[in-house]
Amino acid sequence: MSLSKTNHLSILLSVLYLGLGIIFSLVLLISIIQYYSFNQSYFKKQFKKNHISSATGLSESDLDKVIQQMTGYLSGSKTSFNLTLEINGKEVLVFNERELAHMLDVKVIYILLDKIKNFGILLLGIFFIPYSIYVYFACRKHRNAKNVYLRRHYWMNLGKTMIFNGIFTVFFIAALGYMLLTDFSKYFVIFHEVFFDNDLWLLDPQTDRLIQMLPEVFFYDISARMVSSYALISLVLSLIGAFFFFLLRKDDHSI
Repeated sequence: MSLSKTNHLSILLSVLYLGLGIIFSLVLLISIIQYYSFNQSYFKKQFKKNHISSATGLSESDLDKVIQQMTGYLSGSKTSFNLTLEINGKEVLVFNERELAHMLDVKVIYILLDKIKNFGILLLGIFFIPYSIYVYFACRKHRNAKNVYLRRHYWMNLGKTMIFNGIFTVFFIAALGYMLLTDFSKYFVIFHEVFFDNDLWLLDPQTDRLIQMLPEVFFYDISARMVSSYALISLVLSLIGAFFFFLLRKDDHSI
């Protein structure tokens, strides 16, 4: 193979693993978003921390029912966000029509995120599963120099994918960290203006229980938790990937 063709192949492979790294990073980020968004234990801790029982006038047991309904609705295990509770001996709807309509918009976003995650997993699987099977059986059948090279490059390519995942994460975390640390309120509003084509998200904290339960401080805390978890997991995976890549690359100068 000529030097020119080798360079072109090297560039194409680098672009491929960059793409796989970005896809993996997005799958990881969405998985973390889903984990915290569907985590009833986390919601309970935040509700206690933010004194939501006092803000809403609902008991702790009633708030537990709200949390179950909210997380179940977003995760898809419940089809409706509507919830009726007995308050002062009367059956009362917890959320009004505006709040229900807004949560429907929110659920649409979560459905989209889930589709993106599943599509990303599919793409990663289409590449890595056949690749892994091929390397496994090829190296198992014959232990020669060619297959040693093949196995080494398999781990190097996995490492390269994790390195690109880390590079993407650095830039993404830098942007998210900037928003969190400078003016979260400003970017929180921009987020809603970008992702919602209506003003249903503009709720009244005096009358609307949804915003009483989920004040801005809740979103700041959960965003910080998501960002830190995403950064930590990506860092660990990137370091492991870099270890494999550079350790194996010492004896191989073909990449």
